[in-house]
Amino acid sequence: MVQQFGVDFEKRIEGSGDQVDTAELSGGARINRIFHERFPFELVKMEFDEKELRREISYAIKNIHGVRTGLFTPDLAFEAIVKKQIIKLKEPCLKCMDLVIQELINTVRQCTNKVPRCMEPVKPCHVTPGHMGALWS
Repeated sequence: MVQQFGVDFEKRIEGSGDQVDTAELSGGARINRIFHERFPFELVKMEFDEKELRREISYAIKNIHGVRTGLFTPDLAFEAIVKKQIIKLKEPCLKCMDLVIQELINTVRQCTNKVPRCMEPVKPCHVTPGHMGALWS
């Protein structure tokens, strides 16, 4: 039963299932769309000021050189700028991640609908720190 669930899930993600949905995108196709359409759209929506970036780079280089003049630009200047730019990418990345997780959850639900239900519902159990200690000893 678990093995069949895994096979069904893999087929839905890879798009190699025996049933093809012709009404809408699902599974791996939706995840692909998120990465190739939605994520780039979110990146384009970001505000990007090239003049401001050039000014920041210039200041970072000058501040790192201090009173010295150097032939080579220190890596530290670029690291500081790149870290600021990466922080700006956090929000679109999290949005993309949430969409992918939601699609994975939907795919799991579709796969579990095909798995036969047990006759008796599973009773929830409560694990205490004492139980965990017993498991590891």
